[in-house]
Amino acid sequence: ALTHALEAAASRRRQRAAEAALVESEARFRALAANLPGVVFQILSDADRHPLVYLSEAAQRLFGEPIERLLDNPDGFLDRFEPDAAQALRAALAGHSGRLADLRWSGTLRPQSGRGRVWVALAASPRRLPSGSVRWDGILTDITAQKEAEHALVQSRTELRDLASHLARVREEEREAIAREIHDDVGSTLMAVKFSVAWLKGQLGHEAPAVAKLAELDRLVDVAILSSSRIMHDLRPGILDEGIVAALEWQARDFQQRMGITCGFAASA
Repeated sequence: ALTHALEAAASRRRQRAAEAALVESEARFRALAANLPGVVFQILSDADRHPLVYLSEAAQRLFGEPIERLLDNPDGFLDRFEPDAAQALRAALAGHSGRLADLRWSGTLRPQSGRGRVWVALAASPRRLPSGSVRWDGILTDITAQKEAEHALVQSRTELRDLASHLARVREEEREAIAREIHDDVGSTLMAVKFSVAWLKGQLGHEAPAVAKLAELDRLVDVAILSSSRIMHDLRPGILDEGIVAALEWQARDFQQRMGITCGFAASA
């Protein structure tokens, strides 16, 4: 009897020690979960159901609801996500549960009053229970600020491309306007000067010094006409009016003539 009493007392001591260790372990776990930047959760995957087992206190900030209300409806965990996101998460949980693979997923929560769209990242690891169901231990992290920064970056890059395109278009329009002015104003003026020089040659044909000076002036006018044509061409080649394909074909032929290197060009259309 004494032996049985001692064994029972020792068994009770071991049980109390195990219970105390369990309480201490749970306290450490809850303290650790409360200080993590995300929401620690546990859910089960059993057929098409994914009931909630545990949520850390940070869930109240993320979901905007008291923990008690969230835990009172364990089957409504996925209902906190937007319909498309909930469907995608349900499919991901089902797929990863079969092969017990870690899950990395991101999606959006249902809109909350006073808050815009909330993005969350989910990281969870599965383990199969003796009952055959799968328990997921994971963490939900609010990544709304990161998503907003990515969206702002994409929008900024789009605006930058639009601005660069606008500047290129404005620059091209300016070059076209300058080339047109050179052709219409400077070119026509030089041609008028050339005609006037030719008329003076006819009038002063008997005066050799004047004719020589007029011939020199005529050569200068020709040089000016060639220079204005070259500048106008450099600003905006007229071949551009025929389209990009014709312009590239002309560029290839010009390169071949200048460099003496055979150059071919092929266009898909």
